[in-house]
Amino acid sequence: MAATETEGIEIRRTTPLPKLQISLALLIFHAEPVTATVIYPFIPAFVRRTGITNGDEKKTGYYAGIIESLFFASECLSVFHWGRASDRIGRRPILLLGPLGLTLAMLGFGLSRTFWQLVLFRCAQGAFNGNIGVVRTLVAEIGVKRVKKIHFENRLVTIR
Repeated sequence: MAATETEGIEIRRTTPLPKLQISLALLIFHAEPVTATVIYPFIPAFVRRTGITNGDEKKTGYYAGIIESLFFASECLSVFHWGRASDRIGRRPILLLGPLGLTLAMLGFGLSRTFWQLVLFRCAQGAFNGNIGVVRTLVAEIGVKRVKKIHFENRLVTIR
């Protein structure tokens, strides 16, 4: 048998990046800061419209602060539950359920007429945003060093 020039040389091929999967994961990852802060410009008007302050402008900031902080409190309480659920039923169903629930919660928040509806839907927004840990786990499970590098570089850009 004649020896070829490539005999003994290992040809390593890089695994192509799952671009769609990474793109969707990063989209979900970036939904959290957007949905957390998008209400800031108009939350005082929402609070005034509900009538909870009885016309006292000094109370508007107090009630707006309650609504704004409920997002992060409910996100904090739900993040471990989303992680546990993703371990049991899989990452994909959780990553589909989170944005769907977040969409419905944002829609409900925008259509709210009472203070307690605002509170309920803001808590739902935070609860459905608790899947940030699942996104990070998904990116880590892909196992490609380049993907991890892209993920963390993107996170640094977001922080700046």
